[in-house]
Order: sequence, then C-alpha cells, then structure tokens
Amino acid sequence: AAVREMADRLEVRARSQELRGKADAAYRAGDFTAAAGFFEAQTELEPANFVPRYNLACALALSGQIEPAEAALQ
Repeated sequence: AAVREMADRLEVRARSQELRGKADAAYRAGDFTAAAGFFEAQTELEPANFVPRYNLACALALSGQIEPAEAALQ
C-alpha cells in the first residue's frame, strides 16, 4: 500500500510539473488564457499548493478576468 501511495504521489507530481511547463510556455508567449487553463488544472492536482493558485490569479488578471482572478486568490 505504501509503495502504491508513493507511486501515486510521484505521478501527480510529474503531471503537475508537466502542466507547469505548458503554463509557463503559454505565459511567456502572452497567451494568458491558455496559461490560466494549465494553472487551473495544476491547482486541481495540488489543491494545497498555493503557487499554482497565485499563478492562476496572475494569468487571469492579465487576460482581463479580474473577478475570477480575485476568486482564485481566496
């Protein structure tokens, strides 16, 4: 059971890093809407991690979605 739990955590972490890479690339390209989508998926994988939630709020704000950006921070 412990091995399976560790494998699951590693899988979630790998997927989260993949999403972060895609989000960062979209962000650098100025596609803040796409970046927000990737950051949102990352927050779903790691709900206790505040970093993707903050990045989501930034991407939403830069895409003009101020109210959803504020909600992401709360």
